[in-house]
Amino acid sequence: MDQDGIRPKLTRNLLRIARYNISYIRGLFPEKYFNDKSVPAQEMKIKKLIPMDAASRRLINWMEKGVYDALQKKYLKTLLFCICEKEEGPMIEEYAFSFSYPNMSGDEVAINLSRTESKKNSATFKPNAAEVTPDQMRSSACKMIRTLVSLMRTLDQIPEEPEDYEPPFFKCCANNEAINIWNKNPLKMEVGNVNSKHLVLALKVKSVLDPCDDNNVNSEDDNMSLDNESDQDNDFSDNEVT
Repeated sequence: MDQDGIRPKLTRNLLRIARYNISYIRGLFPEKYFNDKSVPAQEMKIKKLIPMDAASRRLINWMEKGVYDALQKKYLKTLLFCICEKEEGPMIEEYAFSFSYPNMSGDEVAINLSRTESKKNSATFKPNAAEVTPDQMRSSACKMIRTLVSLMRTLDQIPEEPEDYEPPFFKCCANNEAINIWNKNPLKMEVGNVNSKHLVLALKVKSVLDPCDDNNVNSEDDNMSLDNESDQDNDFSDNEVT
């Protein structure tokens, strides 16, 4: 196969390998959704995603039937592969693939990884240069994938929390139960926070049992005033008698 035939195939394989690695290393699907596969062209072994359910099948169809069609027609400019905590967000990772077609005679593929607005390493794969041999293209693709894999292994795990999860001895809180009613405005204090690599613990306190509350101060002032007035009255009475 000549280089013109190798380039599009290598680009598609590169995207497949990147997608499989992201899906596997970031734990988007269970272990059983992946099969071991050897890629002789890139001289590497990968975990291939197989269509086990609607979600995995949809991701495969997006790539195999959607992305590759746009890539073949040279319409594809940017592909964003985003990971969110929930369907509606927020987003916690983004894998951005950008494509350009110089002189419409090849493909240049660049891949960048950003996580929660942090700047991370990037790698670029350019199979369009005339002087690049197939072996050099494979080497460039392998380096790109290794950079991606190495970077992903330094990231924290994707958080997992089943929608129906409740801790032992707890129950789901209904909307009308989530509002606490106070009989008066409570004292509010931020006690502090402890920040570690994996967790931030913060403590806030609210209480209506505030000895410095304005109502309590006013009541004490009233009592003091009454006591002073009574003392004055007693003194005046004594003087009157004398």
